[in-house]
This record gives sequence, structure tokens and C-alpha cells, in this order.
Amino acid sequence: MERVSAFVPGNTAERLIALADASPKVLDWVSLQLKAGRKPSEILADLERSPSLAEAR
Repeated sequence: MERVSAFVPGNTAERLIALADASPKVLDWVSLQLKAGRKPSEILADLERSPSLAEAR
């Protein structure tokens, strides 16, 4: 499995989009989190803290 880099330059939205674009699984997870009403900054923090959430493919 390829790991997504936790540091992506840009604002919160740009960083979240870049990480979500890394794999369909991550994109689905981020989409579900947004639909559940979570803040993008909270989702981004989870991705940066948890290597298992940031794994691609």
C-alpha cells in the first residue's frame, strides 16, 4: 500500500481535496464525513493523525 503524505501545502480545503483525491477509499470516507456534518479541519486532522485513514489503495 502506498501511503499518502500527511503534509500538503495550501489551505484546509485544498489539503483535504488533495488527500481525498489519493484513492477512492479515502474519497468515499471524506465524502461520508462531510455528509455527516463534520468540519473539513476535523476530517483533515483525522487523516493527518491516522496512517490507516491516509492509506491509498
